[in-house]
Parts: sequence; C-alpha cells; structure tokens
Amino acid sequence: MAEVRRFDQALSAKQLPAPNPDGMTEADLMDEMASGSRRVDPAFCERIGLEALSDRLQPILQEPFPQFIGKGNTRLRETLVSCRLFLLRGRLLCQLGKVAEGQQWMLKAHQLARRPQADRNLFNVVCASALEGMSMSAAANHAETWPEPDRLAYIKALEQLDPSPRIDVAARQDNRSMSPEYSIPKWIETLKPLTPAQRKEKLSQHFGPLADFADDPPAYLRRLQTLLENLTPERWEALLASVPTELHPLTTEHLRAFKARNAEALALVQADEAGAKPLLPDQKTEALYRVLFASSITNVARTRLDVELKLQLLKQVLRLGADFGEKDLTGLTDASGNPLRLGISEEGNRKAIKVGSTIDDFLDLGPIK
Repeated sequence: MAEVRRFDQALSAKQLPAPNPDGMTEADLMDEMASGSRRVDPAFCERIGLEALSDRLQPILQEPFPQFIGKGNTRLRETLVSCRLFLLRGRLLCQLGKVAEGQQWMLKAHQLARRPQADRNLFNVVCASALEGMSMSAAANHAETWPEPDRLAYIKALEQLDPSPRIDVAARQDNRSMSPEYSIPKWIETLKPLTPAQRKEKLSQHFGPLADFADDPPAYLRRLQTLLENLTPERWEALLASVPTELHPLTTEHLRAFKARNAEALALVQADEAGAKPLLPDQKTEALYRVLFASSITNVARTRLDVELKLQLLKQVLRLGADFGEKDLTGLTDASGNPLRLGISEEGNRKAIKVGSTIDDFLDLGPIK
C-alpha cells in the first residue's frame, strides 16, 4: 500500500488552480469524480495512471479487512483511496459507454467493504459502512443513464456479493481485537491482587483516554472498576455470547428493544449505586456491561441499519430509473426515525434522498436532468 500512500500524498499536496476559494486539492477532485458529484475527466485519469494503478491494487480484494489500530489511520486512508480509484475507473468506463466493464470495477468497491474480518470489531464495521456508502452513491448516479438491462444486471451482481459484516459478531469480537492493554480478561486478573485504591489509580491511567469520550468520565471509571471486580473470564465470555445476539438479525425492532434493555440497565445501576435496590452479581455484571459498552454498539448498529436501507433504496432506484419518485419513499425513515424525502442536494444541482427537514443527504441520486 506504500504506492497508494505516495499517490495520495502527491494529490493532496497539489491545489487546484484559482479560482479555488475552498482550497480544494487534486485528491478532493478525484473524490468528487469517484463519488459521482462531478463528471470524470479522462485526461486527469490518464495523467495519474489510473488504469495501471487500479490494476496493481486488485490483490487487495483477496486480503482480509485490515484492523485499524496503531498506525491504522494511515491504512484507513489507503483503503479509502483504493476504493475511490476502483470507483473512478468504473465511472470513467461507464462514461465512455463501456457499462458492463465499468460496473465490474464499481462492484470491486463493494467487495472491498465486504472482505473477511470486516466484522473483527466495531470500528471495522464503521469503516466498511463508509466504503459501502461511497460505492452506493457512485452507482446511484447512473440510475438515469444506464439502460434498464444494465441497471438490472448491477442489482443481480450486488445480490451475489458476500454479505455485509454483522454487528453482533463485531460487538462480540470488539474487545478481543483491541490492544492487550485494554483486554478485559487480562484486567480481571491484573486487578485481583490490588487494593481498591490501587485499582482505581491503575484503571484511571490506562482507561482515562476512553473515559474522556463518556458523558461522565468519573462514573465510567467507577463502573468499569465495579464491573471488573465482579467479573470472571467465564462470565465475560457469557456476556459476549448473549447480549450482542439480541441484534441479530439487525432490524429496527431489534435495535429498539436493545436500546430499551440498555436504558433499563442504566436505571438498575443507578439504583444499585444509590443503595436503593442492590443487584445480584450476575444482574450487576450484565447491567454494567450494557451501561459501559452498549452505547457504541447501538451507534454502529444504527449506521449499519442506514447502510442496509440505502442498499434497498439503491436497488429500487436502479429498477425504476427516472421513474423513481417521492412515492417510493412513503413511510420510510432512517434508523433514527427521521422520514426520508426526495429533494435537492446542498449544492443545489443534484437530486438526493434527504433526511427529514435537514439539509443532510441520505443518498445522492445524480444531476438534475
């Protein structure tokens, strides 16, 4: 991936000519062409050596999804650039009338998001969702330019790809994939010989950065200590084997029920902390697991639900082409319950599926004809 890194650095360092009030670089230009928000410039593609570079990148599709820890931000950027290069080549070919060949390259971007181990942890699922989102926007832009047989062929090809990563599997594996310094089983054993004061200090040193993301960092650290003091490695594994499975299959109803159980768990923990209603050991560990870990699981699950809905909408857009309209969004909401509507992108020159009364685009549908 070193070649991709050098390529990205070169594009990111070169600003577009004036007038350029937003300070866009060639990397931004490539992003817009790959996503469909700008027409592909064949001269640009030839200058960057798109064909040869994308050919050399194809082996990445046979590799497992990378784990973005340590130097992961660099690997994440490289993966995003690879996705854009596949989409850019696909869109260029479609623009040149080579639709079948172009679709194959655009499908590679979907494959990039669905490689083995995309469900290794929750962050991988977030990254896979971003890749899938880029791929869907690019394809939706062709809904009114591809002939119907080509649109139906793309739907069929999409349905033959490997499945998307599962949120329950990612949640179960999340802690196992983290650096050893955050391993819950390791911490159970580490804290055993220490006094409560020593435990508090040690946990604060190691988990303080994570606590900073919580609404109440002192409460987060206090509850983490209580959880670890009441846990055994066997009980931890039992929690991982049971709680995340509530989200499989991932549906709006299952997510709603999961959130309700987690809210109940918070109330139980608060009552236990106040001494009003002490919890039994197994009740306490499950309630604390939900309070400490369920929020991030819920957020990623919401993202995945939106991706799944976008996939269904993409298929509908491709089936109907120019006939897709407001009626096809009747009763549909995003994972947060916001109704979807047909509208105009923030730039003002593109059709888009919008989220409620906001300016946010749910799915870009391409230029207004």
